[in-house]
Amino acid sequence: MYRENAKLTKDEIILTEAYTLNFEYDEQYLELMIENGLFVEQGKWCELVNILLVMMPYGMVIAGMNSDEKRDFYNSIDMMDQWQKLRVRNKKEFQVEDSTYLADIGLYYFENTEWEKLFLKLFLELDPHDYLDYYVVPTIQNYFQEIKKETPLDTASYILKQLDFRLDINKQGENSGGMASMPFVWILFESLDLGCGFDLVPCEFSEEQMDYISRQFELVQDGTEEVYKINFGEIKDLDIILKLGIDGSALKLLDEIEDNLRKLIIKHTD
Repeated sequence: MYRENAKLTKDEIILTEAYTLNFEYDEQYLELMIENGLFVEQGKWCELVNILLVMMPYGMVIAGMNSDEKRDFYNSIDMMDQWQKLRVRNKKEFQVEDSTYLADIGLYYFENTEWEKLFLKLFLELDPHDYLDYYVVPTIQNYFQEIKKETPLDTASYILKQLDFRLDINKQGENSGGMASMPFVWILFESLDLGCGFDLVPCEFSEEQMDYISRQFELVQDGTEEVYKINFGEIKDLDIILKLGIDGSALKLLDEIEDNLRKLIIKHTD
C-alpha cells in the first residue's frame, strides 16, 4: 500500500512500530508531540511536519555507534525490514478515505518509495564511510554476483524477469513508459544516484527494430495512442531481447552503476 504524505489518524500513529516500541500505546505522548509542533492536527488527521523528524534520530543513533557495533549492525540488518519500523500498520475493511490510500483487508503497511530513497540516502550523509564499507558495497557486490551470468544476454534476461519488466513502445519507436517491480537493491541504486532501473531498456528503437516488433507483437490502444506492450517477465525467446538491443543497454547500465559506486567511494574516502 502507498501513502504520499505523513498524514495519519491518531490511532494509526499509536499503532506504528516506532511508537509502540518507545511509548507502548500510551496516547499522552502523542498529545505532547502535537502540543510541541511535531504533528499538526487537522480534524481527525495528524500530519508530521517533516518525515526527517522520524528518520534523523534513528540515523543519528546508528551513526553514533562505535565501529564494531556499526559493523555488526550493517552486516546483520535487512534495510527494507528496518524501514518498516517507520511504516504505518492498520486494519481497515473495504474502505478508502479521502483518496489518501487504497484499502485492503487485514494487516499491511503503507509505503512511500520516495521516503525509502530518503532513508537510504540519510545514512550516506550521517555515516558515509561505514555505511558504504559495511552495507552499500557488500549489498551491491552480492547482488551483482547473483545477476551476472555467462553472457550479457543471459544477464539482461535474468534482470528483466526478476523485475517483471513491462515496456510500452509507440508506433514512432519511442519508449513511452514502463512498469517494474523493483527489488530493494534497485531503490538503493536510485537513492544514491548510481543508476535507474528503467534505463535497462533503450529510449528509442530503430526502424529495423520496429519492423521486428510489429511482427512479434500487436498494437493495442492505450489511452490516446496505440502501443506495443511487451512483458519481459514472461518472454522465453531471448532473441527478442537481443534484437531490441536490451542486452547492450542493460550491460551499459550495470557498468555505470559500478563506475558511479567507485566514484562515490572515492568521494567519501578519508
